[in-house]
Amino acid sequence: MDTHQCSVDVVKNDHKQATSRIVSECTKLIFKMNDKTPCRPSNVINYMKIHHGVNVSYDKAWRGREIALNSIRGTYTAEEADDEGRFKFYFMTLAASIDAWSYCVPVISVDGVAMKNKYLGTLISACTIDGNSQIVSLAFVVVDSENDLS
Repeated sequence: MDTHQCSVDVVKNDHKQATSRIVSECTKLIFKMNDKTPCRPSNVINYMKIHHGVNVSYDKAWRGREIALNSIRGTYTAEEADDEGRFKFYFMTLAASIDAWSYCVPVISVDGVAMKNKYLGTLISACTIDGNSQIVSLAFVVVDSENDLS
């Protein structure tokens, strides 16, 4: 018996070799082109089935979507919390700011402003100038106060 007798109609609900990282690489272009349309995991599942012929689970589609969005938009880098679970400081930069740095004047301006609402603290920003003499925001930091610890 040389011929394969299993039915090709039976497809598993989740393709084990289509990892969330693979799903993110396959769908990253969609997120770059469609930045105004929210893409749900169900859209990712349909896209993978139609364009790649692969079934992926909802969880894998969700994780792949998150990885793709974080690689495009960037994500926070550091956060530190106190004993009560509230953060002491928070550092954030965007992927676009990191990419823009190579086209900027290698001088960074840092400035802080006191936040006087119920959260208190200080918002510190780092900026530079690009080749067109435009201000480029590099990073934002929220700290309890301007000191050496933060």
